[in-house]
Amino acid sequence: MDIVYIHGSSDTQASFAGLVKYFPNVKLFDLPGFGVEDKPEIVYDKKLFLTYLRKKITKKSVLIGFSMGGFLAKDFALAYPHLVEKIIVIAYPLQKSRQALKKALQIKWLNRQYANKTLMGKILCHNHWVYRWFVILFVNLFMRPYRFAIRGWFAHTYQSILSATQDYILKSDPMELTKIKARTVIIVGERDVLVDKALLSKFRSHVIPGMGHTVFGYEEQVARIIKNSL
Repeated sequence: MDIVYIHGSSDTQASFAGLVKYFPNVKLFDLPGFGVEDKPEIVYDKKLFLTYLRKKITKKSVLIGFSMGGFLAKDFALAYPHLVEKIIVIAYPLQKSRQALKKALQIKWLNRQYANKTLMGKILCHNHWVYRWFVILFVNLFMRPYRFAIRGWFAHTYQSILSATQDYILKSDPMELTKIKARTVIIVGERDVLVDKALLSKFRSHVIPGMGHTVFGYEEQVARIIKNSL
């Protein structure tokens, strides 16, 4: 049975670099509009992403989705239940409604730029070259194990990240996850502001102390939960 990783928004498959050593035979790929994939000026919505995933997932699999990738794992499992054994979602933005989801996204400065369609978000994407080297230098000095993952943060366009936010994330119903809760495991960070912890009791869930919205530094704990869930 395949294990498939699905990355989040403004991420690439490289964001799973720290977990790959625990699961060396997983399937990894970049989503349309991100990483090495083409980035046409189109709408990045559920139909686009699910069509792409259907080409990648051809037999029954365990889907491991991070953040937006958790929404995709959920939507794929609902659309193609015969191809999904279970889903494990990491940093899934669990909220009681779409409105609550948008409010939660607005807490984080970077997410707010795309949730609110601000000029700053456009400037950031069109000027990656101005500041990416400062970020990469900082990461190489202080977060060296994650240097390849961080580079993926710049591998998108304004259209792909804005549309993925507006046309997919903000149109998703986080609570649809209850429809497949028997096949779902949730892993979240104690400090993740995108997750309404009060809703976790509805699911088989694990809260990792100290972790925020990324798994950086917590790969061993996340891998242990995944292994115990397979």
